[in-house]
Amino acid sequence: MDDSAPVHRGKNVRKWKQESGIISLFWPSRSPDLNIIENVWAFLQDELYNISEELHSPDDAWREAKRIWYDIPTTFIEKLYQSLPKRVEELQKNGRGIITK
Repeated sequence: MDDSAPVHRGKNVRKWKQESGIISLFWPSRSPDLNIIENVWAFLQDELYNISEELHSPDDAWREAKRIWYDIPTTFIEKLYQSLPKRVEELQKNGRGIITK
């Protein structure tokens, strides 16, 4: 997969992918619908926001961000991962547009 970013479409990258037999799946740029890390970042951001009044310094924020990151439930990640086939199917149905469900 790639999101059509210039670094993914450079001549050397295209040549290497072709020589390596890699076929890229179209992946819309800036698509949190498919890029599950965007959902993880949103989770982290929401959790930090919920405790923002307790954060008094950048060190507090960094410490809590790391704590939240390491405490993200495995089930949350698994659910996102397991949703990918359905998300890709919806993307294909919608003509490579934004997934609406």
